[in-house]
Amino acid sequence: MIASCPRRLPPRPGGRAVWACTLALLLLAPAAVADPALLVDFKRATVGTWADYSVKVGTAPEQAMKTRWAFLERNPEGNTLELTVDGPGAAVAKVGGKVVTRMVLAPDPIGMSRPFRQLVMQVGAQEPVEIPVDLPGLPQQKFQNPDVKKRLGTETITVAAGTFSAAHYRDVLPDSTVDAWLSDDVHPLGVVKIVSTPRPGAAGPGGKPLPAVTMELTAHGRDARPSITRPARPFGPEKKR
Repeated sequence: MIASCPRRLPPRPGGRAVWACTLALLLLAPAAVADPALLVDFKRATVGTWADYSVKVGTAPEQAMKTRWAFLERNPEGNTLELTVDGPGAAVAKVGGKVVTRMVLAPDPIGMSRPFRQLVMQVGAQEPVEIPVDLPGLPQQKFQNPDVKKRLGTETITVAAGTFSAAHYRDVLPDSTVDAWLSDDVHPLGVVKIVSTPRPGAAGPGGKPLPAVTMELTAHGRDARPSITRPARPFGPEKKR
């Protein structure tokens, strides 16, 4: 499912609607599906792991993007991850380019309608901003375990990051079919590849044909470092200096 922003949103950077729209694009679009399945349990996932993905929306090069999920910290209050999104298809170029979102999730976010404890966003080299978790327009992002009833079996799959033994799941939705290959060897989310194939004639944002979406692992490692290193300012209009 691809997130979209109403055209009536004001274009000014820093506007309340722009932040909400940008977060929706960051949190929904890279996942290729509305509620990303998790095969790795955060309670036992290795802190410091990261995974890079290429995301292609349709066939146009300008719709491509790169994402990184990094697992930075685990404590009794929750799990801290950073999501970095870059590339022409990220749909955030107008507000400054590459965007990093640091999120603190509940200790066990599976199935929660509001799993976020904290959200901080940094656009390009701008000052990080703490986003209210109850900001109107934020996506109601949920994390879920894969449905065992939708598992097709175990397959060997080769992607840019290498060859993996992965569980293959298929979810048939009203407008598309989503195939996901998941491995508990790929922290922090367990995703090796996701392909969303639209149903013929399915309409996407603005009534245009719904595009295919592919999310594929390109690299992974265990030496993640935070990209947001400066203190975040409170949400609201930036004060003039």
